[in-house]
Amino acid sequence: MEAASSLIIDPVKEFAKSAFYYKEYLNNLQSKVQDSLLKLQKDVKGEVNLARDNGNVIHDVVQHWIVKVDEVRDEVAELTRQAGQINSSLRGWRSAHYRLGTKSQKMIVIVEELLGGGRSFGSVSNRALVPPRVAEHFDTFASREATKKEVIQALTDDKTNLIGVFGFGGVGKTTLTKEVVEKLKLFDKVVLVTVSQNPDLKGIQREIAENLDMKIEKDAMQIRARRLSKRLKQEKSILLILDDVRTTLELAEVGIIPCGDGQNTCNVLITSRNLDVCHSMETTKNIEVQGLSERDSLELFLRKVGGVDCNALRKMSEDILNECEGLPFAILAFARALRDKDEAAWPDMVKQIRKSLFRGISLFDGLQRKVQNDLVRLETDVKAKVDLARNNGDVIHQVVEQWLENVDKVRNEMKELHNEAREINHPFKGRHSACYRLGEESEKKVVVIGELLVEGRRFSSASNPAPVPPRVGEHFDAFASREATKNEVIQALMDDKTNLIGIYGMGGVGKTTLMKEIRKQAVELLVEEV
Repeated sequence: MEAASSLIIDPVKEFAKSAFYYKEYLNNLQSKVQDSLLKLQKDVKGEVNLARDNGNVIHDVVQHWIVKVDEVRDEVAELTRQAGQINSSLRGWRSAHYRLGTKSQKMIVIVEELLGGGRSFGSVSNRALVPPRVAEHFDTFASREATKKEVIQALTDDKTNLIGVFGFGGVGKTTLTKEVVEKLKLFDKVVLVTVSQNPDLKGIQREIAENLDMKIEKDAMQIRARRLSKRLKQEKSILLILDDVRTTLELAEVGIIPCGDGQNTCNVLITSRNLDVCHSMETTKNIEVQGLSERDSLELFLRKVGGVDCNALRKMSEDILNECEGLPFAILAFARALRDKDEAAWPDMVKQIRKSLFRGISLFDGLQRKVQNDLVRLETDVKAKVDLARNNGDVIHQVVEQWLENVDKVRNEMKELHNEAREINHPFKGRHSACYRLGEESEKKVVVIGELLVEGRRFSSASNPAPVPPRVGEHFDAFASREATKNEVIQALMDDKTNLIGIYGMGGVGKTTLMKEIRKQAVELLVEEV
C-alpha cells in the first residue's frame, strides 16, 4: 500500500513543484546564462580571435563549445518568450508551467556542464605548423655540401644528441641548420630559441614552453625546469635549436636533458661563434661552418646583384668579394644594395654600404656617452639616497633595489659590448657581421637605458622610515630617588580635593614611565582591597 501510494504521490509532488516554482527555475537559468556562461564565452572568443590572429589552429573542442553555448542561449531565449505568453486564465496553464519548470531544470544542468568545460580550457589552440623561415638557400653551393652532410649524419646518429655548430659571425650557421632541418624532416617537433649574450634562463624556458603549449609563468625556476623536462620527455622526437650561444649554458638548469632511448628522442643543437663554448657544454659532435669558396661567393653575388656585363663591374665585384671573405651576410648586403644599379653609381654605393656595415661603431660610441653622461650620474644620485637611508636605518624601496640591479646588469653587458667593439677595430674574418650586430645590440641598449633613466628620475625617495617598536621605558620604582615623587603623585590622586594633577620635567626624564608604574601599583592595591 505504501509503495503504491508513493507511485502516485511522488509524481504529483514533482508536477506541483515544477508548476509552482517554474519562474524561480527560469530566473535561475537566465541568471546563469547571462552572468556566467555568456561572459565566459566572450573571454574564450577573445582568446580564439587572438590565436587566429597569430595564425594558430583552434582546438575542435573549443569551437564545438562556442557553438553549443550559442544553441543554449537561443533555447533560453525561446523559453523566456514562451513564459511571457502563458496566461493563467487559459486552459492548461499548469501543464505549461510544469513543462517550463522541468525544461529549465534540465537546461541548468547543461549550463553547469558548459561552464565547467569552458573553465577547463588551458589553451584554445595549437601553433600552426610553419616551416622554418630560411633567409637564403646555400644548399646548391659545393662548398656547403660537405658541412650539410656532416650535420645530417650527426642528427640521424642515435649516439649523438648534443651537437655543436660553430663558425664566424655571419658565416651562415643558423641558415644552414634551418635548411638541413627543413629538408630532413626527421623530428615531430622543432623549436628554435635565440640565446645571444647574457642568457635569460627564464626567457629560454618560457619560449620553449610556449612552443609546447605550456604555461609556466608563475612557477619558481627549479619547478619550471622539472615541469619542462617532464614535458620534453613526452615528445616522441623533438629537436631544440639554441641559436647564437655565446657563453656556457647550463642545460639542466633550464630543464633540457638531451636523450635518446629509442622511444623518446630529445636532441639539442647549439650554434656558436666559439668552439670553446661547445666544448664547455660537452657537445658530442662539433661541426665547423666555413665561409663560401671564391667561386660560390661570386655565384651568390652575381645571382643577387643582377646582370654584371662589363669588365669594370666584374673587377669591382671581385674586390668586394675579397673584402667579404666568403661571409654570406656581407655578400648579400653588397649585392642587394647594388642590384640593377648603373656602373657610375657603384663606387658611391660601395662607400655607403661599407659605412652602414660599420655603423655599429658609431652607435656604440653614442651608447657609451649616454651611459656615462646620464645613467652613471643618475645611479650615483640614487646610491647616495640609498646610503643615507641605510645610515638612518630606513627600509629601502624594493623597486629602487631592483632598479640598481638592472643598472648593474646593463653595466656588465656594456663591458661585453666594449670588448666586441675593441676587436672590431682590428681586421678579422667576420668583421662586417660582427660590427652590424654590435649596432643592433647598441640600438636595443639605447631603449633599455632610456627606460631606466625615466624610471630612476621618478624616485622622489629611496626608502620608508623603518618601523620603530613602541618605546618601552625601564622600571625605576626600585630607585630611592623616585620613591618620594611616586608617593607624592599617589597622595595627590587619593586627595578628594585634587582632581587635576600636572606632572612635569625634562624630556626623557621618565614622566610617562612613572605614571605607568603608579597605575600598575594602584590596580594591585585595588585588587587587594577587593
